[in-house]
Amino acid sequence: MDFIDSHAHLYQEDFDSDLETVISNAQEIGVSQVLLPNIDSLSIDRLLRVCDRYPDYLKPMMGLHPTSVKENYQEELELIHKELTLDRSRFIAIGEVGLDFYWDISFKKEQILAFEKQLNWSLEEDLPVVIHARNAYSEIEEILNKPEFENTRGVIHSFSGEEKDLDRFLPLKNWMIGINGIVTFKNSNLSKFIKKIPLDRLLIETDSPYLAPVPFRGRRNESAYVFHVIRKLAEIYNISLERMADQTKMNTFNLFAL
Repeated sequence: MDFIDSHAHLYQEDFDSDLETVISNAQEIGVSQVLLPNIDSLSIDRLLRVCDRYPDYLKPMMGLHPTSVKENYQEELELIHKELTLDRSRFIAIGEVGLDFYWDISFKKEQILAFEKQLNWSLEEDLPVVIHARNAYSEIEEILNKPEFENTRGVIHSFSGEEKDLDRFLPLKNWMIGINGIVTFKNSNLSKFIKKIPLDRLLIETDSPYLAPVPFRGRRNESAYVFHVIRKLAEIYNISLERMADQTKMNTFNLFAL
């Protein structure tokens, strides 16, 4: 049995001292690949260096994270786009992009502009999109329903909303839902309604080093812990671990053309 961690940040400083061990742990538990989203221009070099070390195992994306959208967002977008088009074949997706209105809404307008710009890139380059959504589900739904974006595809990563938020995206057949360690938290309501997600639209992820699942909550997350996510999902859907692993792996392969 093997599976894919569809979203992790293994290039961050949190893994500088033991990345080899982290990858070994993931491989031992059955993680066959890990997909790595970019954050901004400052993370590009670290991302690509790590992927160059493990080219068959770590797969990079390219995008500008919404919390990195500031006054200089246009300059950031230019740098990101330059990297994307410099070697289009190495990137599996546009990501991590989206909207985050949790911490700060000072750049709400700029976040929306940057998000829509990167959705256009996805159409130009025929790449899926990995969307970060926090306190912005209604705004993202509105944008994805615009006629110009009807052919976009991708995943709403790290879904943590309410049932009404999930219902916004279920009619959008091109969009999958990414579930991580949040589903194992005692204070999460996800387990009550996420079975509404069709199995062929479900992805699993860690978002390492963040959001470690129970029993590791509060510690640094790592890709091996995706096993606890898949085990919880198999329990919720009342299917075997093997079937959940096979289905989510196939979903990931199909979306990202791995």
